[in-house]
Amino acid sequence: MRVVFLNRRVMPEGGVSLAGFRLATALAEAGHEATVLYSAGAPPTDPQGVGRALRADAGEAVAPARLSRELEALDPDLVLVGSGRLADLAAAAAVAPTVLHAHMHNGVCADSSRYWARLRR
Repeated sequence: MRVVFLNRRVMPEGGVSLAGFRLATALAEAGHEATVLYSAGAPPTDPQGVGRALRADAGEAVAPARLSRELEALDPDLVLVGSGRLADLAAAAAVAPTVLHAHMHNGVCADSSRYWARLRR
């Protein structure tokens, strides 16, 4: 099985990036092809070499067309998206079954009301 973890930003410790690298490493050790695709940040220790950096184009983000090409080249069976960007979800969904890992701290529900209402109190 080929699995791609798509994260815009990774960190060397904690959070979804560390969990993604650990899961990708475990999958690689079990004989699967696993890749963590990211465009910014410093990755955690990567003994299996599962991390793959995509350097940003002009600006802070990787262009959606380029992201689609990179994902197509990896030919994944599954993509786990760790960003809330619609372009990332669309690029992933065009290539393979896609799961959104909604570990985001935006403070906004889908209807843009619940959490912001609590913060105004």
